[in-house]
Amino acid sequence: MRKMSICLFVLGWLVFAGLLQAQQVCPGLPYVANTPEDELMQAVNGADKPEEQIAALDKYAQAHADAKFMPCVDEYYTMVYLKLNNYD
Repeated sequence: MRKMSICLFVLGWLVFAGLLQAQQVCPGLPYVANTPEDELMQAVNGADKPEEQIAALDKYAQAHADAKFMPCVDEYYTMVYLKLNNYD
């Protein structure tokens, strides 16, 4: 009985961990220090206002339109526009 309860606890923990992984922005696309993606993340996370975050995203999107990180940029746009209650 004790082994069964431990197994159920571990299974529940793994399911919960999987759900948290799904909530991350751009899982599986790591960005390395001193790359354009790192500079973007520093600019977006360091901005105090959503408008500044949008400006940083715009700057990155114009400079690196063909980067593999562009789907992540779109996700960040969505999150910022939701902060501004701009649903369009």
